[in-house]
Amino acid sequence: MQTRMLISLVKREAPDWSRELIRGIVDQIYKLAVQQPLQQTRLFDSTTGKDPTFTTTATTFEYRANTTTMTNLPYDAWFVDKVYSGVVGSSTYDEKEVFCTKGDYSNAALIRFRDDPGADTLYIRAFKKPTSISSESIELVDLSEDLHLDLYEGVMAWIEKTDNGKSQRWLEFEGRNLPKIWDELNKGIGQQTQPNNVGGF
Repeated sequence: MQTRMLISLVKREAPDWSRELIRGIVDQIYKLAVQQPLQQTRLFDSTTGKDPTFTTTATTFEYRANTTTMTNLPYDAWFVDKVYSGVVGSSTYDEKEVFCTKGDYSNAALIRFRDDPGADTLYIRAFKKPTSISSESIELVDLSEDLHLDLYEGVMAWIEKTDNGKSQRWLEFEGRNLPKIWDELNKGIGQQTQPNNVGGF
């Protein structure tokens, strides 16, 4: 579904809201739904099926988790969970001590090493930065069609909460629709990872 169609559906129920304001709310709800460390937002090296890698340089402590810095990373990462070397679950596994700052639409996540990493090739466990809903022509590609109604409920709940100061619909969205979206995005790839608390960036 294109953003345009979702906005048109919302506009029928909230005619006093401009399409641009509704688009901004769609963007916020989309981030809330998709920007989570879930199995279907996890990034893998398309050539190996493993976590992406990057090469460190002696005395360089900071790295961006983007498609330029990381090897075969298909998208910029908004969140990095781990940086490690070796094979997970084996005696060679070594998790590095790093501080990771979440990214935003302008910048990928930042990895900062506590100690000089030296010259090495390391793995990252990273998660995709969601599509920015910057125009009505953007496709809602990060969610399957059957979850778009859940997005609609979130947008309408946000509008009701703004108009009335409170919204039972919002409570239902937080308690039912968001967990449903996360459950769907947490299927199909390995061990599940629980989402962060609700809140977006």
